[in-house]
Amino acid sequence: MVVNDAEEGKEIIPADKRYVHNYYFPYVAGTDSLIYLRSTYRERPAFYIRDKDGEHLIRYRDISLDEQFSYRNGKIVYAAYETDLRWRWKDHTVIKVLDINTKEVRSLGSKTRYATPDISPYGSYIAAVKNEENGHNQVDILDAKDGSLKYVLHSEGDAMLTDPKFISEHSLVMVARLKDGQTCLVKGNFTEGMIVKITEPNFGVIGYPCVNGGLVYFTASWSGNDEIYSYNLQTNKLLKYTNGNLGNYFVNATDDLITWSKFTSEGYLLRQSSTTDLKGQEIKTIGAATRYSVANASTLPDMLAGKRSVDRVITSYSKSTGLFNFHSYRPYYSDPVFTYSIYGENILNTLQTEIYYAYNQNERTNAAGVNCWYGGSFPYLNLGVEYTFDRETVIGNRLRQWRQMDTRLGFQIPLHSTKGRNFKNFNAGAFYVLRNEFNKGFYKDSLGNTSFSYILQSISWSQQVQRAMQHSFPRLGYLLNA
Repeated sequence: MVVNDAEEGKEIIPADKRYVHNYYFPYVAGTDSLIYLRSTYRERPAFYIRDKDGEHLIRYRDISLDEQFSYRNGKIVYAAYETDLRWRWKDHTVIKVLDINTKEVRSLGSKTRYATPDISPYGSYIAAVKNEENGHNQVDILDAKDGSLKYVLHSEGDAMLTDPKFISEHSLVMVARLKDGQTCLVKGNFTEGMIVKITEPNFGVIGYPCVNGGLVYFTASWSGNDEIYSYNLQTNKLLKYTNGNLGNYFVNATDDLITWSKFTSEGYLLRQSSTTDLKGQEIKTIGAATRYSVANASTLPDMLAGKRSVDRVITSYSKSTGLFNFHSYRPYYSDPVFTYSIYGENILNTLQTEIYYAYNQNERTNAAGVNCWYGGSFPYLNLGVEYTFDRETVIGNRLRQWRQMDTRLGFQIPLHSTKGRNFKNFNAGAFYVLRNEFNKGFYKDSLGNTSFSYILQSISWSQQVQRAMQHSFPRLGYLLNA
């Protein structure tokens, strides 16, 4: 019989009523220690170890896209997020190996696209899902020392593989998502290159497997709620362990203990139970997952009805299409200047334009200008013109009045790096500025029109750590300008 929700394990850490705390992927390490990832609304994600003396920080986690990590034999392995220096939209996920004793972190490879890694029982291999830009999916088996590729597991057909977990040094259990959207558990042996299904496909979602003693523990939504199940690799029996109104995730099991995270209003909190107390109920058949129909589906038109294939001629996309595409406006005030700007950006995102009016309330001057940034090349190119209508100042006992036009032409080199635990930005640029002054009154006759030019150079460097949800600004960061 499945125990009631109130009896499903005990809370390891009491809920903090002040702000949200999340505890992810608990791993039992020794007789009295527990390793997990903790992330709160006021603290950055970090790995902690909890023992009889309390909670101890191992290390703040490198910037990542998700909370998944694996632990074995003193090593934490996870996928960290990195970006290209030139293009922010070119990103990578690199496997990191953290030694909890020395606190040292090393990277396996560079510019890779790995996710949900796991380390083998003897620490020889690391299995990780590789997702290519073209949608191709496979599981790579890497050498844990240098990250070199040793084996590859491909799915049958177009199934997507995820969440690999080692059963032994050469076999894995994984979650497979089939073409029709159904998911199931599969078992693979990478020395033989073979993958077989071990549970029936179902439209319920499966995730976060954990293997211990021939049992595969995992979370599935087969009953309409995310509950913890296990599959016996020898007897093929399915057991259900929890039955509540809120989700249960990230299960980890040893011979004596089962630990997992339960979703609550205070965050994902840790629950733990002995294997003798938390009894599972055998599941003979997997129930059909709840599938919700679209409202008024019978009255909706068939979008594909009468669709015919049409031959299209492929041509080059003109880079001048929608070149001046004005889309937004913004009034802005920065003492003492009031500005009203109209912004534009072309379809290919290579040219940004701005037309603006500015009023300086200290000098009581009006100005209008145009700015253009071209990003189709590197470095970026900039052209700007600002015309100030009426300026005046007293020189001796005479009033000088003039109109002024500043023309600017230059370039800028922006570089951005997301790597490790920091965001870094470097920017360098140089601009040639030509100023033309059109004098009026007395100085028009004595000076005529005057002009001069100068070169403006700038360089900046900034670095900051990531922010927690309730951080308005990062806790550590600096900016240098010259």
